[in-house]
Amino acid sequence: MPSRINKPYNYDIFELPAYLSKQSADGLHVHKISRNYISFKQGEPKQYDYNILPINNSTELDSIKELSGWEPVLFFGEFCLLRAPQGTPFTVVADTRLTLVKLSFMRTMYIIRLSLAIMGALFSVIGIIQYWHVSPTLTVISAVLLPVLIFFGLRELFPLLRLIKSIKKLRKGCSDAREAL
Repeated sequence: MPSRINKPYNYDIFELPAYLSKQSADGLHVHKISRNYISFKQGEPKQYDYNILPINNSTELDSIKELSGWEPVLFFGEFCLLRAPQGTPFTVVADTRLTLVKLSFMRTMYIIRLSLAIMGALFSVIGIIQYWHVSPTLTVISAVLLPVLIFFGLRELFPLLRLIKSIKKLRKGCSDAREAL
């Protein structure tokens, strides 16, 4: 049975296909992608090309499944990760505006969750200060919640920074393409 290996996920979305191709050549095949790590199954080295496409609806998913030589490997967020043997032509042109909209929506959700974690941490600090002498129970509850909320805030911060990097790269690519025209 192949073993699983987890590696930190610190790549922006546009660097990910090249990274996964290199890992497949080393015998590590992507199994799952989460916010902070990529899970690989160890196996035989294979030469794969990877690509990422935004998925808007089931019709787009059906058209992706019909791509010659390309297979959906997994879905994460609003995106589908595709894999094919190295050198397989990729005939789909991703809509840059749609990708930008999806990334911007994802960024908004990270910002909302990060803001909630920060506000909760601030309320915990206020609770510790306010109830220090009045209610030991509320002080302990606030003190326990504070590191939990900081942890969740940090879990949102790092993917948010990675996402902002991807959005900037996509916008720069769009402006470079317009200038070339």
